[in-house]
This record gives sequence, structure tokens and C-alpha cells, in this order.
Amino acid sequence: MEQDSIGALLRTLREDTGRSQTDQASTLSELSGQAITRNEVSRWETEKRLPAPFWQQQIAASFGVEEKKISRVVSTARAKRRKERGGVQRRVFIGAMAALAIPLARTDQPTARLIGRSDVAALRRRTARLRRLDNILGGAETFPVYAAEADYTQRLIHESSHTEDIGRDLLALLAEQQQQAGWAAFDHGQHAIAQQLYDDSRGRAGVGSCRERDRVRRVPADGDAAEWHGARGGFV
Repeated sequence: MEQDSIGALLRTLREDTGRSQTDQASTLSELSGQAITRNEVSRWETEKRLPAPFWQQQIAASFGVEEKKISRVVSTARAKRRKERGGVQRRVFIGAMAALAIPLARTDQPTARLIGRSDVAALRRRTARLRRLDNILGGAETFPVYAAEADYTQRLIHESSHTEDIGRDLLALLAEQQQQAGWAAFDHGQHAIAQQLYDDSRGRAGVGSCRERDRVRRVPADGDAAEWHGARGGFV
């Protein structure tokens, strides 16, 4: 029977194969060469996220069905969302920021200044609030926001005056922000950028020296995968 809900279709296909969400995640990871967890499978089945074209192909292969069977239903769901949203996406975004008490212009503040523990605490509170945007908006909308936040923290590390302890705190925060941006990039189908962000995030978690800031690079908010590829000499 033809289904017009991508979530219901994916759930039916999975259950028909006798797989759990964890099993399906493992199958997709093996097919695609990209690590994926049951959380992402759950997001697709509950339609909190719509699978990008890359994942539509992998999902179809995992169930042995034609890719157009998946892509057609995803397209229908996407068109329905656009119709429901109309032309108010910017108002939705601003409304979400306001509801979470997040100032819109935070990353425009100067970075060449003295940074203390209160500044780091404020940045952590803002990062925690921004994480909740993921429950309201998709990766296409959140990735530029998360990338800008990481870029701002990188500039603070480069340009501000701070103690070595504060430098370590900033690097730990940057790792968290890059992980957040990586999830948004993954959701938006920008897998190369997501992989780079994950790698950088892991590399900076727990860094013990401010000299690490010399290796910090700017996050490309425009999604330029080629720039990241050249920066590291290639990655999956």
C-alpha cells in the first residue's frame, strides 16, 4: 500500500525487515561508510527531520526498494512543510530565538578584549539555549547559526586577552560548538563539513594548552566543503 507519510513508510519498511532502530542505524552506517545512530533513524521516523538525498539513496538500498519510492514521499513531505510555513520562515526563526531568550546579534560583539570566567559562563548559557533550536528548526536553518557561534569563539581565542585557564575553557566550549554545528551540517546533507567538525571537536576536547589556538581555523558558514577538504588534505 502506498503511504504518503515518510515517517510511517520508513517505520513500516523497518518493521517488515524485523530490524530495530539500532539495527537500521548499523545497516545504514555499513552501507554509507558514515556513522549514524538510532537517534537519527528515530528523527526520520517521527519526521522531526527529513532524510537528505544522500540518505534517501542509502535508505532505499537498505530496504531493497527503488530510490524514487523514498524520494517521492520525502518530496511530498517537504512540499507540505513549505506550504504550512508559507513565507514566514524568518519570523519563525526570530520567534524561536526570542522564545529561547537568545539575542540575535551576539556574534557581532568585539573580540579584542579581556575575557574572564563570567564571559565564558555567558557563552556557555547561550550555547545551551541555541541547542534547543534543534527542536524547532532543521539543519538548513541552524547550521549557519551554529557555525557563526563557533567562528565567534575561534575569534575570541585568537584576538582576546585571557589567562591559560580561560583559554582551555574557550577551547572546550569551541569543541562543544563544533559538535553542535556538525550535527546541523549532517542533517543538512553536508557530510564532509560535518566530518571535519567532528574531527576538530574531538581534537580540541580537553586540550591543555593555549598554544592550541594557533591551529584553530574559521568555520565556513557558507558550507564550502572544498575549503575544508583542502585544509586537512582530505577526509571521508
